[in-house]
Amino acid sequence: MRSHDDEVREQEQEANEKLKKVVRETAQREKELAKLKEEVVKVVMGESGFSQSLLSEMIQTKETELIELRKKQGLAEQVVSDLQATLAAKKAVVEELETWSERFDAQDATVQKSMLINIIEKITVQSDTQIDVVYKVELDDLGAPAPITAAGSAPSLENNGEPVHATTFLSNEFVLSSPQAIP
Repeated sequence: MRSHDDEVREQEQEANEKLKKVVRETAQREKELAKLKEEVVKVVMGESGFSQSLLSEMIQTKETELIELRKKQGLAEQVVSDLQATLAAKKAVVEELETWSERFDAQDATVQKSMLINIIEKITVQSDTQIDVVYKVELDDLGAPAPITAAGSAPSLENNGEPVHATTFLSNEFVLSSPQAIP
């Protein structure tokens, strides 16, 4: 099974290949346009096999092609840049999460609450036995957190080794849920 990062890297590689192709095509069209412009002098001197109108039409066509290729190049560069930014952002999130638990444990309840607000989009209490947590960041390839349920199959947060109950968080104390039924 491929991770999201692998897919993004593959997309970035494809985008880089398309960008290189567009850059090569642009360079080729620029050379062709330069040759046609050199031919203009020969037309003026009467030494060219092209008519002035045909040469003018050919130059216009090449200039139009160049404009389109430059637009494609700009879009391809933007796609590559966006994909690189996505990977960089993902890497920053991973690095941040690697130390998150230690930093969380070292903070007081107010800062812990703030840290949780930064990672949790929404908490939905479905029933006395199920709490769903929607995180702001999707971490599919790192093992995305599952919804927290009373059945105990999902991860729970702890405070000093003690499970913290969802009602504690909901009553503005601070954390999420232990895998126990909510009283």
